[in-house]
Amino acid sequence: MQERLSWRPATGALVAAAIAGILLLGCSGPAAAQETAAVETGAGATVFVLPLHGPIDKSLMMLFRRAFRDVERLRPDAIVIDINTPGGGLLETKEIIAWMRSVDVPIYAFVNTEALSAGAIVSLGTPEIFMAEGSQIGSAMPIMISPGGGVQELPDDYQEKILSSVRSLVRTLAQENGHSEELAMAMVDRSYEVRIGDRVINVKGELLNLTAREAVEVVPPATKPVLAAAIVADLDALLEYKGLAGATVVTFEAEPAERLARWIVMIGPLLFALGVLGVFIELKT
Repeated sequence: MQERLSWRPATGALVAAAIAGILLLGCSGPAAAQETAAVETGAGATVFVLPLHGPIDKSLMMLFRRAFRDVERLRPDAIVIDINTPGGGLLETKEIIAWMRSVDVPIYAFVNTEALSAGAIVSLGTPEIFMAEGSQIGSAMPIMISPGGGVQELPDDYQEKILSSVRSLVRTLAQENGHSEELAMAMVDRSYEVRIGDRVINVKGELLNLTAREAVEVVPPATKPVLAAAIVADLDALLEYKGLAGATVVTFEAEPAERLARWIVMIGPLLFALGVLGVFIELKT
């Protein structure tokens, strides 16, 4: 009898505790669900978008340096570099990469049409590359541009010196960000053949240039895509893929002075040619 009397109060306490627990879960459930949803959708997060559009030159660096300062000051949750460039200066590219290495914020590359030459190198500087349908990436062999805008021929030893430096750069970026070193080298140097299993990804004698679908393909025996993480339709799809849907997006745009500087840089070769022509005419007359 005493056992039964002592057992019943304990059972009652357990039942009461269970009921209280159920009520407590019922009250806290929606709030917990809301908190989880906020994390999953990226609500409250801030994403900076840096447009790398057109040639990578001194005028573009004005925009990027301003963005660099704001990143250090405001500390966003992620950075997306929106890339659509045929390439640009090696010094400017190295400055962008040095800044990317110094920032303790996740950085993603979004190849939005093309990431060629210096654009491909910047993409290799990010741990995850996303590509729009129909985009391409690669062809990063360094060349020298003459003041008139044409490709300048260089002595073989000087060309090899520049090529060796860029090979080292892309190999280091591939190692740091988990990309294939062979693929990175094949973008810079046409003497590299790249194979995955029995599949030839790049033929020796050609510079590697990948389409979006080639970049995301998983070629056995490899277990991860050739280069890019995924094909996304647009920036919103990229953010959703990374769990940042609903984040506040801050897109940097060129200010009037920066647009003017870029216009002057673009017509610089023409101004140089006009100056030479003017000197020639002056000497003749």
